[in-house]
Amino acid sequence: MNIQAGLGTGNEIAYREEIPELGDRFSFNTSIEVTLNNNLRIKPSVNFSRLKKLDSQEYFLMAI
Repeated sequence: MNIQAGLGTGNEIAYREEIPELGDRFSFNTSIEVTLNNNLRIKPSVNFSRLKKLDSQEYFLMAI
């Protein structure tokens, strides 16, 4: 069994805006890997990220 997690913060550019601007990024990811045998491995994961505007409490609208 293998467990991984990550946490990140910092400034990032919101590229999908009409005029790109800098925002405050928060991201989190985690995964657990379970190997059942030599041919079968299961690895579910969760990823979360948000980008907040620097001049207000609003968030940038992001789409994947």
